[in-house]
Amino acid sequence: MTELHLLYGSLTAVSPVPAVTATPAERKARGLLSRHTPESTAAALRMLLDTDRRARGAEWYFLMGVCALGQGHLADAQAHLDHACTLATPEAVSEYRTLYESVRNVFEKKRSADEDRRDRDHACCSAEDCCECCFCCDSD
Repeated sequence: MTELHLLYGSLTAVSPVPAVTATPAERKARGLLSRHTPESTAAALRMLLDTDRRARGAEWYFLMGVCALGQGHLADAQAHLDHACTLATPEAVSEYRTLYESVRNVFEKKRSADEDRRDRDHACCSAEDCCECCFCCDSD
């Protein structure tokens, strides 16, 4: 989780798209997100969710990915950032893709660590121990 906080803390307030193409709500949300606090992330998220669905473009999905990242929701962050990359102009796509790749790498490391932990947890007892444990649990 430390990698996630470092990744979120490294985000800058500079928009990957020209300021004239970002909506006023997106510019304000980006400013809130640059504070890197749970309160500012929640405020930015509320603001973004109030955006009309027809007005949601690449920058909107990018900022939603940043919100999800700030809340520790890696899968949601990855999905939003991926969608931002598909909608982005050629000028913005590289910056969106950079954050997407960083989130994907953190997500993969976390998933791998979770799998390793699960494997270690199951490898700690023999089949006989597991059966004994099940027998104890069933004897209510």
